[in-house]
Amino acid sequence: MAKRDLTKEKLAILGQIEQGPLTPESQKTLGKTLSLANNILVAKAATIVGQRRVEALTPDLLKAFGRFCENPLKRDKGCLAKEAIIEALDEMEFDDADIFVKGIRWVQAEPAYGRPVDTAAGMRGRCAFALARLGGPDTVYELVDLLVDPEPQPRIAAVRALVGIPGEQSEPLLRLKATIGDDSHRVIAECLSALVRINAGRSIDFVARFLNSSDMIIAENAAFALGESRLEEAFTILRRHREASPNPEWQELLLMPIAITRSEEAFDYLVEVIETETPGSVASARKAIRIFDDESHRQRIPSTTGAP
Repeated sequence: MAKRDLTKEKLAILGQIEQGPLTPESQKTLGKTLSLANNILVAKAATIVGQRRVEALTPDLLKAFGRFCENPLKRDKGCLAKEAIIEALDEMEFDDADIFVKGIRWVQAEPAYGRPVDTAAGMRGRCAFALARLGGPDTVYELVDLLVDPEPQPRIAAVRALVGIPGEQSEPLLRLKATIGDDSHRVIAECLSALVRINAGRSIDFVARFLNSSDMIIAENAAFALGESRLEEAFTILRRHREASPNPEWQELLLMPIAITRSEEAFDYLVEVIETETPGSVASARKAIRIFDDESHRQRIPSTTGAP
């Protein structure tokens, strides 16, 4: 006779609770599950608690978190339970920062082939958002530490969380991070995009400097950040860079950020490219101009293309 897979059976029960109405009995089952030693089951129960916002089980979540912090490599492989608990507490807008401070500092290096793997990176990132939501006076200090985290995922989270911090605190940090650089292109991309979201007018010239980067990926990220600002000045900068560049690939790539500005000047410029430029640029311009998807713009897109 095959051995019963109790974890699978209990996950199935939790799945039914997740899909069905929340009853006193199902809430009791969730509470009991949170007290178990099985981190997979606790993670699933915590996820449901957060999704359903079962605030009555907050004390159970806190107890479970503390339990899985003890002997974590044995009790909570992959940091599954702790990360799910943090997510649940944040979803329910739990307002005691202490657990999120503990989580943002938590490192869980687990044995793996080669160097150990830090399985708590995702949890540190989620704690960054939770602390930014709470807006405590020490939050920015925790986020600064996370900006130099060894793992890229928490660094990206720190950048995104800084968007929720007042600009006079966050902007200098984001500028510094973008200037110093990062091993991950995504971190730099997030910095440039975050600066535009916080204050586009103040950041546009700074972000435009990265258009001259020798790293094409960074230059491309800067172009898209400028496009997302939708400022008239952004369109002017992008057009100027395109027309000054001798690189056909760069000329074609800049057409999409130009379109993202969604200005009438950008639309007219794309029409001009379609009517007068080489096949490669025409194809890129046609793809970019689809952003203007209303009927009035579609009627103005020329059917004939290319230089005579």
